[in-house]
Amino acid sequence: MFANHHIWIEVEHPELWWPNGLGKQPLYHLSVTLMEQGIELDRDEKRIGLRTLTVKQEKDQWGESFEFEVNGVSIFSMGADYIPEDNILPRCNPERTERLIKSCAEAHFNTIRVWGGGHYPENYFYDLCDEYGLIVWQDLMYACGVYELTEEFKESITKETIDNMKRLRHHASLGIWCGNNEQEMAWVEWDWAKKTSLQLQADYIKQYEVLLPAIAKEYDPNTFYWLASPSSKGSFDDPNDENYGDMHYWDVWHGKKPFTEFRTLYPRYMSEFGLQSFPNHKTIETFTLPEDRNIFSPVMESHQKNAHSG
Repeated sequence: MFANHHIWIEVEHPELWWPNGLGKQPLYHLSVTLMEQGIELDRDEKRIGLRTLTVKQEKDQWGESFEFEVNGVSIFSMGADYIPEDNILPRCNPERTERLIKSCAEAHFNTIRVWGGGHYPENYFYDLCDEYGLIVWQDLMYACGVYELTEEFKESITKETIDNMKRLRHHASLGIWCGNNEQEMAWVEWDWAKKTSLQLQADYIKQYEVLLPAIAKEYDPNTFYWLASPSSKGSFDDPNDENYGDMHYWDVWHGKKPFTEFRTLYPRYMSEFGLQSFPNHKTIETFTLPEDRNIFSPVMESHQKNAHSG
């Protein structure tokens, strides 16, 4: 037998949770116990922060704003995308992740985006974001591909989404659920996606603009849901438009344009851009001889996987 009960608790003189750089990150311990005739039947404990957090979208002369708003204050996001820390996931641990998150905070980050081509991090990742004041942009784990929405797949992703929303929804740092990474944009801009069937395109709409938003509304209605990254509100309507929603930009480095191109863009929210980085020098030493250690050597060029590097 299942039942839902809602209880309102008034906290006098609450200490509000703020993103890094705007205030402190006080956290409260919440414990709920189910009792029957003096016998404890169940207990659940969570660590929470008291704040309001949403995404503000307002029409203006250029299009529509897109910004986090915390406790009524608009936030200029400063941060980076988070991809798996190690290809061998068991090598990740709380100490290693804390070094990373602490470094983000020390670099004045206030936001971190969990990229949809990776995995859902462990609980301690979100605990650390709560502690260090990083707003989490949480992609659902779909990226750069096309999915057929079969009944089996629908059942699987429904369970996965519900499990993760129930697991993470109490975190003070959780700022947004986002349906996917670059799948809406793929239909519009990538040649291979344009060649796929209309049925798969219809499945995209069903999955990301009907099914997943409905799950979010039921299981975490207090967290803002965004259809895709990038997106301009969905339905394949110019998803990478700089005047609406969020934007990805890779023409510098990947597209070989000069750094000055960054100054030609004024996106409402730049959720992904970057440059290729070299690995640690110790790593390079494991697969090169001393004479190979320049970027134009055959060995180094064979490790260059950027399609536009030639």
